[in-house]
Amino acid sequence: MKSLLPEQHFTEPPPRFNEASLVKELEERGIGRPSTYATILSTIQERQYAQKIGGKFVPTEIGLVVTDLLVENFKDIFDFQYTARLEEELDEIEEGKQTGNEALSDFMQSSPRISDTPRNTWKTSSVWRSRQTKNASSVARRW
Repeated sequence: MKSLLPEQHFTEPPPRFNEASLVKELEERGIGRPSTYATILSTIQERQYAQKIGGKFVPTEIGLVVTDLLVENFKDIFDFQYTARLEEELDEIEEGKQTGNEALSDFMQSSPRISDTPRNTWKTSSVWRSRQTKNASSVARRW
């Protein structure tokens, strides 16, 4: 061994999304359609789930908490594959291969109804505790 250079390397989170990279990610995952991308981008900002800093989306605390609550309590609905499959069903409705009532009936039978889930049974305390204990600098989410 000729030399040993002591260097410290840190794992870096993936870069944050900007508008173009978020739309590209949505397209690649089969989520949304061109007519809905502008609405998605404005909604996450208007509801203060994320804010743009230096052209990049940065999640807000409320955005992190809401995301954690929804994902923990409604895993099936907030799965990327489910969302992409739903987009395909909407295409089938548009093409006349399925009716809206059939799609809605299938959804109601296969998924727990949000209205049937009492809010007091949502796992809010565990999500809130986990959010409080996380160091903000360790959050490596891309928005």
